Amino acid sequence: MNQSNIKQCDKYQAYELNVSQYADEPEICAAIDLLAQDDLAIRITLVGGVEIALDIENITKCCQESFLSLQLVDNTELLGSALVQEMAQENTVHGIVVKRLLELSRSTTDEHQLRIYDLTLRELLSRFEMMQGENR
Repeated sequence: MNQSNIKQCDKYQAYELNVSQYADEPEICAAIDLLAQDDLAIRITLVGGVEIALDIENITKCCQESFLSLQLVDNTELLGSALVQEMAQENTVHGIVVKRLLELSRSTTDEHQLRIYDLTLRELLSRFEMMQGENR
């Protein structure tokens, strides 16, 4: 292996970025790019409420060239979004499921359990979206 192809990392940083103030993924990418340093290995934990589930893979691809190493962790919350609240009012199968998840989330203050409900909601929404795509 050619040693000149190996970059040494002298800098590692961890950040928490509240993304609730950004309207979409391009704005989140722009915020991440403000931290850019090509010799920096960075871990950014995304937090805050979001209106749609984020595509972490897409955001990482958009930003990774600006860093020596970039790791994004999605700790955002989807349960409180207006879209989810609206879906819970629908008289459909997915509306009923979303409504039940919201009821469960309101019945606990356990952060771990709330995270499980949020991840369950994301998985369900992803599957509903796939099913709608197959029915077109």
